[in-house]
Amino acid sequence: MVKLATLGKVTTTIMLLMVMVDVLVGASDNNVVYSPCSDTEISKGDGFTVGVAISSKEAFFLDQIQLSPCDSRLGLAAKMAQLALFRPKVDEISLLSIDTSKFNPSEAGGHMVGFAGSKYAARSYPAKVTDGSHTITSFTLVMEFQRGVLQNLFWNNFGCDSCKGGSSSVCLNGTDCAVPTAKCKANGGEANCNIGIQVAFSGTDKNLESLNSWYEVRNLRQYSLTDLYANANGDLPDDIEYEVDLKETFANNRLKRAYIALQAWKKAVYSDPFNTTGNWHGPHVCGYTGVFCAPALDDPSVAVVAGVDLNGADIAGHLPVELGLMTDVAMFHLNSNRFCGIIPKSLDRLKLMYEFDASNNRFVGPFPSVVLSWPAVKFIDLRFNDFEGQVPPQLFKKDLDAIFLNNNRFTSTIPESLGESSASVVTFAHNKFNGCVPKSIGNMKNLNEIIFKDNRLGGCFPSEIGKLANVNVFDASMNSFTGVLPQSFVGLTGVEEIDISGNKLTGFVPENICKLPKLVNLTYAYNYFNGQGDSCVPGSQKEIALDDTRNCLPDRPKQRSAKECAVVISRPVDCSKDKCASGGYSPSTPSKSKQPSPVPSRPVHNPQPPKESPKPNDPSDQSPVKFKRSPPPPQPHHPVVSPPSHIQSPPPPVYSPPPPPIHSPPPPVHSPPPPVHSPPPPVLSPPPQSSTPIQSPPQTPVNSPPPRTPTQTTEAPPPSDEFIIPPFVGHQYASPPPPMFPGY
Repeated sequence: MVKLATLGKVTTTIMLLMVMVDVLVGASDNNVVYSPCSDTEISKGDGFTVGVAISSKEAFFLDQIQLSPCDSRLGLAAKMAQLALFRPKVDEISLLSIDTSKFNPSEAGGHMVGFAGSKYAARSYPAKVTDGSHTITSFTLVMEFQRGVLQNLFWNNFGCDSCKGGSSSVCLNGTDCAVPTAKCKANGGEANCNIGIQVAFSGTDKNLESLNSWYEVRNLRQYSLTDLYANANGDLPDDIEYEVDLKETFANNRLKRAYIALQAWKKAVYSDPFNTTGNWHGPHVCGYTGVFCAPALDDPSVAVVAGVDLNGADIAGHLPVELGLMTDVAMFHLNSNRFCGIIPKSLDRLKLMYEFDASNNRFVGPFPSVVLSWPAVKFIDLRFNDFEGQVPPQLFKKDLDAIFLNNNRFTSTIPESLGESSASVVTFAHNKFNGCVPKSIGNMKNLNEIIFKDNRLGGCFPSEIGKLANVNVFDASMNSFTGVLPQSFVGLTGVEEIDISGNKLTGFVPENICKLPKLVNLTYAYNYFNGQGDSCVPGSQKEIALDDTRNCLPDRPKQRSAKECAVVISRPVDCSKDKCASGGYSPSTPSKSKQPSPVPSRPVHNPQPPKESPKPNDPSDQSPVKFKRSPPPPQPHHPVVSPPSHIQSPPPPVYSPPPPPIHSPPPPVHSPPPPVHSPPPPVLSPPPQSSTPIQSPPQTPVNSPPPRTPTQTTEAPPPSDEFIIPPFVGHQYASPPPPMFPGY
């Protein structure tokens, strides 16, 4: 919140407020221009200084031409105009607040102009703040950029949708929510008349990246800014339920609170093609489609909303803060919709949360830290969204069984706390993680599957990977790993699938790794290996699928050229000195059967890699779009796995009929992942003949066609062998999440 200063010399005021604006943005700000009267070029993550001047409407014009408040010809200082400076973060929705508890806007002139820049001198049209009898408290300021340079500023009006409807708020002239000035605190009343300015960005930054916060602001148009930004973090005001005029009667107060939340959510829906929320009216919330009730844990005689399952509903909208009122919810499934915006902080009130599935939507922003506040949560699925930034180390310290992070925009290194995770399945695939695989990975005693595919990870593999005796699937493909395979990989006695293709690995593929007792698929294509044991040659073992294409192996087909191999093999990496694997590193040693050679002894024909064919069951590529609507939670004879004893999750909801099956095609996805049912690609050896049949997925009717054909990737070439899926491991969840692999 900013208190206004009299507008004298603008640059002087800026110096007084510079500490304040620095704090607002933080260390990631690379914009060194702090004056609203100077031009600059911005990129996402920068701070951008914008000024707001309050005076009379006429004060902003000279000879009927509106000038910027930076223009000294206006003489605003002599007119006792007021000034506020702000530095919001570029492309984040921000609420700027002007404290009016000791300031009457009408005394300054009652009109407000937003401004920034010099050459373009962008300024908004004067917006009325007060007419003397009423004060308007909610504004939206939109800033349009082109290549990072501000082009235009304008106020946007959303009408009176956000008026609370109480005695302290009225609709002024049918266009603005206003508070009677006599009721403002500055005049002895109790109403909060601080001016709230919601800032949004549009256009492109200097890197030609789209600025999208204006789109998100439009989706929030029906909410009061004061409520929406309470505590500036998307939390709920304590008295929100009393601000809603309810004429309905409810069996208990918890159902009343759920009604308030669900009605707010229905208002936040902009497209509902299957009319899923069509029956969301009236007090009988337990009959709403996708809403499930159960007896309360602390009072079995009281029915409460225990779960929400909107999987596959293709709904477009956002999550309102009022959802925090449904404090008995333990299951929250939104798989395969078009929800956008952020996960509101108010959800931290859902202390019984056990399964949270927000996959295959359009959520944005940093990692939703609200999930760290749920003491009983076991299952977190954030796949196929646009979350970005760092993944907090605390995530891996929670008692979770499944963590799905793939297909987002996460960056930075993988926290060393990974080794503290109790999860059986963790996926990092298709992000921008960099650095090393943490050495602590060897401490993950419950781990069955770990997927690092398609990131920017590098260095040597830590020898601690060999401690993962329970791992069934290890996928580190399409990264930048170097060096040789550590001998410790022989400790992966339970592994069935290993994919290390698409890296820069060198040296020898040892015999004992290819003879691991449960191995059914080993893919080490698209590397620079120059030696392999006899059992590692494709076709040497009928029960194991092997792929060694595009390496530097002598006398093997489809290898790299001698010139291509020499570039990497001539610069060997000493993993004993590598920061990712230093300490206790024991490289693989070749067997007597096939010695490695620096490069192929004779030029090898370098054929074009086979046309890419997606792996039918690649766990990281598996699309969340599989069912049009997931089945409801099971009946009591198939209970959900219980959370820790001190906090029980509600029993599976049984009071609402399951939603009807939907036969429409799945919702569109930004970048559709590879199809689930596509035929397997050709392999160089016969398919594995496993003595133990692989379990097939549950016989759930599938009413929708397979997803669309994926776009061709231009990154590291994928391995060409079939990815065999292991049998079921881990927990069975009440309402199936997007399948990590059949049977899960």
